[in-house]
Amino acid sequence: MTRQRAQPKQRPGGDARGLRVLGTGHQLVEVERARSRRVSRRLWQRWSWLVVLGVALAAFGLAAAYGDEDASLGARLQDALHLFPSGFPSSGDGDERWQFTLAAYLAAIVSIYVTLRVVLTILAERVTALRAGLRRSHVVVVGLGDKGLRAASAFRDAGRAVTCVDTEVGSDAVEAARERGALVLRADGTQVATLTAVRAGRASDVVCACRDDATNARIATLAAGLAAREGNRRLDLYVHISDPELAKLVRAAGAGLQHARLHFFNVHDVWAETLLAQEAGPFESPSDVPPHAIVVGATALGTALAVGAARRWHRHVRSRGLDTRARITLADRDAEAACRLLAARYPAIPRVCELLPTPAPPDFLALLEASSERPTAVYGCLDDRSANLALALEAEYDLGGRTPVFIPASAAAAELGGLIVRAGSIHAVPLPSGEDAFALLHDRLREPLAHAVHAVYLESRTASPDFGSRPGDRPWSELPEELRRQNRDHADGIADQLRAVWFEITPLDDWDEEPAALPPAAIEAMAELEHDRWCREKRAAGFRYGPERDDARKISDLLVPWEALSEADREYDRRPVRERPRLLHEIGYRLERSPARETLARAVHARYLETRRTAVEFGSLPADRDWEELAEEYRERSRANVDDIAVKLARIGRQVAPLIGPDTGTTLSEAEVLELARLEHDRWLAERLREGWTAGPRDDATRTHPDLLPWEALSPDARQKDVDLVREIPALLAAAGYGIARSAN
Repeated sequence: MTRQRAQPKQRPGGDARGLRVLGTGHQLVEVERARSRRVSRRLWQRWSWLVVLGVALAAFGLAAAYGDEDASLGARLQDALHLFPSGFPSSGDGDERWQFTLAAYLAAIVSIYVTLRVVLTILAERVTALRAGLRRSHVVVVGLGDKGLRAASAFRDAGRAVTCVDTEVGSDAVEAARERGALVLRADGTQVATLTAVRAGRASDVVCACRDDATNARIATLAAGLAAREGNRRLDLYVHISDPELAKLVRAAGAGLQHARLHFFNVHDVWAETLLAQEAGPFESPSDVPPHAIVVGATALGTALAVGAARRWHRHVRSRGLDTRARITLADRDAEAACRLLAARYPAIPRVCELLPTPAPPDFLALLEASSERPTAVYGCLDDRSANLALALEAEYDLGGRTPVFIPASAAAAELGGLIVRAGSIHAVPLPSGEDAFALLHDRLREPLAHAVHAVYLESRTASPDFGSRPGDRPWSELPEELRRQNRDHADGIADQLRAVWFEITPLDDWDEEPAALPPAAIEAMAELEHDRWCREKRAAGFRYGPERDDARKISDLLVPWEALSEADREYDRRPVRERPRLLHEIGYRLERSPARETLARAVHARYLETRRTAVEFGSLPADRDWEELAEEYRERSRANVDDIAVKLARIGRQVAPLIGPDTGTTLSEAEVLELARLEHDRWLAERLREGWTAGPRDDATRTHPDLLPWEALSPDARQKDVDLVREIPALLAAAGYGIARSAN
């Protein structure tokens, strides 16, 4: 039996199938005025040539018809052409009637207008290029689609100078960017000449918002190279990457960019989170009753929304100890294949959700009939925005207006910005506009990690008697932008430090996996690295050492080397380091050991064997064995040596980074080599003393060694051993695909 369509309930302010716009009267008037001005300008730009052509033809016709009465038609045509800057000579002087005089004036107007348009167009392009070439610490946006325009608008609303690059200068987005006060150049952003012209190397921010990932990756690489050439060490690169696996690969490679910091954003993830965060939906504040969501479209947005909904429900049921499963119906021609891929990639989804693939029905009513229960929410995730709106209207009608229907609001709806709130049961959800649009650029790793870092800080400060006295003792939403930036720098430091001790940050696909604990040696190394990063940040901000803390005078008692810190102050750095696996787990990431660590440990041991083989007593020591025959104790020594490389380099202002080209430094100065040699001896000495070794003739059985002395007391030959050892560091790292870069801060 065919289900009868339920009649929608009529609501005040509009009929059941109409969009209702909420806002104050003056807001609507201003919006309509702005739209009218924009439409008028576009109409004139588009059709002005017809007006000019009409005036020119009128002038020519008048001149030809009312020229010299005694002249032939050919002569009058020649005189008419002479009115324009055509190069035709006049046929001679004759009596000019008023019609001919009018034609002369009209022709002059046309000539002047056309000439001015040509000259002004050329001058405008040249002036724009000149202004763009003089900028510094500005923002460059490459690609003026929806993503690029939103980013440009956000930076302009924040008062930043913005230069946009796009190949389609006549597009609506370009016009909107110019209205916002941005410079726009018509050029190919993938060319070095273009990025040089807009001074991307001297910019503070570059947004790569083109259509495909490969183009964005290329632009980011070129901009980073220009930043290196300019010596710009504070370039933030925002790169749109649709494929999360590609983002992971590029993020790893980008760690070697000394002069730029890569941030990846994905517009589909942002849209999905925005749609799911609506209060009228079932996933923002879920109840214990399992929801049933219908997602129409297995597009990039549709799959991102399905994963986001499942993740939110997983978090809810795990926190509440429930054993109920939500239902997510995915309607699309390829829904079955999409559901299989999601279940395979995210093993926790089938544990808490029932994924129901449904082939694309001819209409929404057929989709309802195929479903066994009424949905609690419907999400339109089709690529065609018009089709989304049609779907929403049909779904509202079929569901009687009692079920919320969510669609992304873009195109015409975006022009009204935040004024569109809802349309009956249809929720046309826009992305944030104005300064809030920076959420579009938030890195999917960096921004959540920065929030988590601040949350840990608040936890540690809450019990302090002076809690509330510091500027940072407040929620993230109330933090000044400078403190937010410091938290983001801290998040960047976390990624660098984990990489330095050979941990990789990878997506957490199984949400039920427990976070692994960090080994004590890695905790100690990262705590020291974090203290070193903090000291550089504070000194760059103008702080100096003093025995008593005074933030107003920029004095800190903690601006000392790690060795000079008290144990309590060291523990202050260790505590958040221990929390890193949990923090990453909460935002959807996990840690795993980099295979490069084992490769380097083998290389370190191979180098040791190479130096030992010439010794007469080779083979007498327990470490004189190939890696496969080596006892685990001595393998761990090689691994500890590798782990300490990052700590030693940090103390001289360097860091380990993937070797991706000339941007990564691989050489060390003589002074740096000597300092590293001293640090290596100190590490070796501390390790031996912990194991119970003492000074004396070399005897591994009694654990005595003649070089168990301070660096200053070593013989020149003993020092040279450490110097030779650290000289091998660049070559060892390069063999594993790593280099030595200047520290980012």
